[in-house]
Amino acid sequence: MYTSAQAGDFNNINTWVGGVVPTSVDDVIVEHNVYVRFNTSIKNVTINSGGILRSNAASVNFTMTGNLNIQVGGEFRGIDIGNNLNLVFTGTSVFTNNGTASFKNLTVNGTLTLNSSIGGGLLNTSSININGTLNCQTNTIDLDALSIFNLNSGATLQTAVANGVQATIIGTGTENFNANASYIFSTGCTNTGFGSIAEVNNITLDAVTITNTTSFAMNGGFYRSATPNNFNVNGLSTTITLQGNSSSSPISGYVIRVDNLKVEGTHSSFGVLEIYQTLEIDPGASLVVSGGRDFNMGSGANII
Repeated sequence: MYTSAQAGDFNNINTWVGGVVPTSVDDVIVEHNVYVRFNTSIKNVTINSGGILRSNAASVNFTMTGNLNIQVGGEFRGIDIGNNLNLVFTGTSVFTNNGTASFKNLTVNGTLTLNSSIGGGLLNTSSININGTLNCQTNTIDLDALSIFNLNSGATLQTAVANGVQATIIGTGTENFNANASYIFSTGCTNTGFGSIAEVNNITLDAVTITNTTSFAMNGGFYRSATPNNFNVNGLSTTITLQGNSSSSPISGYVIRVDNLKVEGTHSSFGVLEIYQTLEIDPGASLVVSGGRDFNMGSGANII
């Protein structure tokens, strides 16, 4: 464990008690104004009251394999008058913020769990890039109009904890969900809104209800992660578009309830599918419900 002794350069021996610069396997406690000039790797970081971790160069990567814990009165300053400290998580990490945090670029290549919301600091064309797993639990990611949230190929976004309130991705920024990414809901949770998703591959569900107007396109299918439960997104005039060749879990009792379903490719193997407003199937597209399963059109619903 290395603790800052005075304000100064992260890579200067005089900055640290004991006169040794921390390495990628070390934990640090920041209690002064410490700046990073070169790409740096570290394990766990705690920023105590009065401590500031910032950049002193136009763009510097700060890579962590452990946890980032910002105490009351501490600050992680990712944006500092043209100097950007890019935060990269490569291990299994937890982000806890009881102080102040701003981000220019936040990248998750490992697994990051949010114990705190991210908001108010995502400004000035900030970007969040998820290449691994981001578990928001019940926390909120608030995007500024110029900010971008990217769920990249092979990544996973889990925005709930079991039997809890669903987390949200809100704001006026841009959300990009790669066709090979997955969006996971947990048992007993209610989604309170994640804006409009352009494209998502598979949605893994356990007794999920979406309570805002959310429309999205999928190249994958609906899956259940454990026992058969339902996916409810009716009553909101929401449109779900199924693209490409895909399938959903054909589990008996697994109910998908949607207002508007548009099929642009070939999709098969629903358990129970219920349409409340419109079903639109493009020329050359097809929708197959497994044998012995149910397909229901609500009163007044139409097939286009």
